[in-house]
Amino acid sequence: MAKKYWNKYYANHHNLEEPISFTKSIIKLVPENCKMMELGWGNGRDSFYFARMGHSLWACVQYDVIINTLPTLKNNSPHFYINYIRDIKTIPDMKFDRVY
Repeated sequence: MAKKYWNKYYANHHNLEEPISFTKSIIKLVPENCKMMELGWGNGRDSFYFARMGHSLWACVQYDVIINTLPTLKNNSPHFYINYIRDIKTIPDMKFDRVY
C-alpha cells in the first residue's frame, strides 16, 4: 500500500495494544536473546512485545507518522527504520537470527 495511506491510517491507530495472536503463538519458537528483523511493524505492538521478551529487534516500515508517538523501553527498545523494504541497505550490516 502507499505510504500516504499508511500515514493516514496510523495517525489514528497508534495505541500499543497487545501483540497479535500470531506473535504470541510463535514466541516459544524464537530462541533466547534472538536478534530479529521485523518487516512492516505496523504500530510497533509486536516489536515492543519481542523487545520486552528480551530479543533485540530492528524494524523497517515505509511510513513515518507513528515514529514520534512510540515510547522508549528502558533496557531493550526496538530500533525502528523508516524506509521502503526494497531499500533495506540502509539497515546496519548485520546478521539476524530471525526475520518476522
